[in-house]
Amino acid sequence: MLSCITFSILFAQNKSLIESRDLSLSQKAATAGLSTLKKLVTADNYKSYGIESVERLNNAKLGTPVEVYLIGLEDLKQFKPGDQKQVLVPANRAVYPVLATNNDVISSVELDYNNGKWEARKFGEQTATKTSAAFINQTHTDSIQRTFLVRIPSLSLNFLGAQTATGKIYLTYLDKQTIANIRTGESLPVEEVMQRLQPLAVDYNGLPR
Repeated sequence: MLSCITFSILFAQNKSLIESRDLSLSQKAATAGLSTLKKLVTADNYKSYGIESVERLNNAKLGTPVEVYLIGLEDLKQFKPGDQKQVLVPANRAVYPVLATNNDVISSVELDYNNGKWEARKFGEQTATKTSAAFINQTHTDSIQRTFLVRIPSLSLNFLGAQTATGKIYLTYLDKQTIANIRTGESLPVEEVMQRLQPLAVDYNGLPR
């Protein structure tokens, strides 16, 4: 049975930094979510879902899911390089890319894990799912062990995370607007990202960005 416990992710050398959760039990809910998405999208509203045409969705399939992790505002404010503390917190959430017949990402199905089961909660987000771990593979010599999404809700920021075989974590910035001198598509060690964003967290006034 899928565990809903919260895993700690530590900045430590020579050990696995992220304990992966088995997403196999989310497949059924994701398949149902894709069916729901196909019913929701019509010739009148397909653009609001970020889809180029209804036809592209008709024969779409699900891609490989990724887990979602969160960085809290207080953790970002208090972060110090080398801290052996929990920083990335599992969101009990998974995102499945929706792929056209040529494997282009055209949409997504986002699932939440609540009360012992997976349920579709959001459709249509493409920004995160369109960014591939290939960029990180090209940038770093370490092989990528797994990828995942990282969100900082308070600052409305999104990253693609990658854990290497040697235990390093890199974050690739997904949003369009440059922030803290981090450009779209730029990949940096997680500690550097935390350090660059820390002043923004300290100055955050609580209003939506």
